[in-house]
Amino acid sequence: MSGNRDLQEVVVDSAQSELEGEADGRPEVGLVLGRLYEATGQDQYAEEWFRHSADAGGVEAAGVVGQVLASRGDVVEALPYLERAAEAGNRYAQGLLVRELVVRAVFWLDRGVGGGSRAAADFRGRLRELIKALPDTVEE
Repeated sequence: MSGNRDLQEVVVDSAQSELEGEADGRPEVGLVLGRLYEATGQDQYAEEWFRHSADAGGVEAAGVVGQVLASRGDVVEALPYLERAAEAGNRYAQGLLVRELVVRAVFWLDRGVGGGSRAAADFRGRLRELIKALPDTVEE
């Protein structure tokens, strides 16, 4: 959102006072507030509202939250959000979910190999060969 900073604050404050009480159980309201805070560069508040929306069932917000968490390295926490968005047809979330699941699989296979598991070594080798053969479909 570009323009007068004072006007931006008035808009955000007005939207917050009007919409905040309406957000419970209404994911679209949390999404609107998240987008508003995002547009004004208030990322912490944006993330809180996106999460509020996602936790209330908002699919679009789930994709946003999953992406933010994954980018921070909070993959385990990101997975349920990414999965919900992916199931709803969000192609970016689908690609990101696959990438994160493969990374987690390799992590656990490496641990299994370190523990002496032949099966883990076999699967790790197969998975790495498959990864080499697949194109990268996740766009950043």
